[in-house]
Amino acid sequence: MKNCKDCLHYSQDATGSPGGECRRKAPRLAPEGSVYSSHDNAPYGYWPIVQASQWCGEFRARDRSRA
Repeated sequence: MKNCKDCLHYSQDATGSPGGECRRKAPRLAPEGSVYSSHDNAPYGYWPIVQASQWCGEFRARDRSRA
């Protein structure tokens, strides 16, 4: 099965959690007052958090020979 963990756009979380970031598209802007918003009210971008076992219709295989 083609899971996020095998996708070119998946970036594993460095903390060792079972999830990571989907970097298929540009970061999203966090709504004002959200968990992701910055303390100085400057715009803050983030990538969606996904689980390694998830999948989507935009999967693109990671080139394992370049790892």
